[in-house]
Amino acid sequence: MLDPVKNFAKVIVSTGYDALATSIVLQSGDGAKLPLPSSDGAFNLVWWNSTDYSDPTDDPNKEIIRCTSRSTDTLTVTRGQEGITATIKNTAGKTYQMILTFTKKAYDDIDNIKAPLRPVTAKTTLVDADEVTGNDSANSFSQIRTTWTNVKSFLKTYFDTIYAQLAGSISQAFQVSQLEIGHATDTTLTRVSPGVAAIEGNNIITANNQVTALAAASAGDKDKYLHANSSTGAIEWTTVTVGGSVWTLVPGSPTRTANTTFTVTGDYTALLTTGLVIKWTEISAVKVGMVLSSSYSNPNTTVTIIGDTMASIDSSSCKYFSGEAIVKRFAVAGTLGATGTDVMNDWYADYAYRVIGARPFVGTAGTTNSTTFDVNKGGTTMFTTKPTIATTATTGTIFTADNGTSLAINDRVSVDLDAIQTTAAIDGYVDLYLLPTRVLQLT
Repeated sequence: MLDPVKNFAKVIVSTGYDALATSIVLQSGDGAKLPLPSSDGAFNLVWWNSTDYSDPTDDPNKEIIRCTSRSTDTLTVTRGQEGITATIKNTAGKTYQMILTFTKKAYDDIDNIKAPLRPVTAKTTLVDADEVTGNDSANSFSQIRTTWTNVKSFLKTYFDTIYAQLAGSISQAFQVSQLEIGHATDTTLTRVSPGVAAIEGNNIITANNQVTALAAASAGDKDKYLHANSSTGAIEWTTVTVGGSVWTLVPGSPTRTANTTFTVTGDYTALLTTGLVIKWTEISAVKVGMVLSSSYSNPNTTVTIIGDTMASIDSSSCKYFSGEAIVKRFAVAGTLGATGTDVMNDWYADYAYRVIGARPFVGTAGTTNSTTFDVNKGGTTMFTTKPTIATTATTGTIFTADNGTSLAINDRVSVDLDAIQTTAAIDGYVDLYLLPTRVLQLT
């Protein structure tokens, strides 16, 4: 279903709004330029600062919203659509506009309509991979397609609730009251060996000439599965082969040397590089960190980390992650000439996370003194040592978050500018390093 459109549908927002506002008032009379969701359907708008940016794509705080209702000049909207984060739009003296224009969603909607359409050719005998098309009554009758396999499965489930399944005795050898084996024309029932039969080539166990329930012979067998030996037809327990682990033991017998360092025996500088996520336990409590640097001096590699304080390492618990830390970027454009709170885009945690650290950087370096940022959770700092950039530098190191810092779903993360330089830096950024808490449950 395509969104409604109108020609020249560009409107002016009457006043400024924060990133949470969902009821937006337009300049008087502008509402009539837009479709009416109650009759035409909901639609997406691009919202931007038109005073400073004639082209919306140039505004770093541009946003796509979805209008779900309109009452004259008042819109009810859902913020932060199509992967765009909701941003503050209340800078004094600035005019903010919205425009109904083509976005990625519109192209995707068109593709979704085109996708099911295929050249129509008559076919008498359907196969499982064939597709049928229709309209989805639960989604405004938008076009859908499905395979013949799905149609058969649906019909079987439906008719099984209406008609009783056939039951009966199939040869004296089995003596079963009910055996469902599908259609006679496509099912074969064969004897493999005494006590073992096969349906469609798959062996089943029989005992006393009856199909029996299969129970594990011992506690160890509960971690295995039954299968038929391809040579003898005998039923055997076989160990389940599982996929590889996402966590691997750090080699070289990790030994804690300080709250932020540990050593391993041997040269592992090629493995223990900056950005490698590690975990360990301290009296069974799971801790998380990230390698900041490593260096080798015979016979040991010394590793410096950020993240949780390393008070101790339980035996065989220090492991490194096969994936990468998630990085959330915060940004502010222009000269960093004044301190302030919430100077960058806010972000609301979409999962539960462990917070590891943050790296600040700027587009153009400042001089004299330092540029200092602070990263907050719900307005409270997560960094005792603030992410800082020294004079004439464009970046700082990765600064560690406070020990045990975590985010719950929907926790708000914001960035303050705590200190500026005499000659101010230009364009500020902060990368926040995170690890989803659920990853710690994996082996």
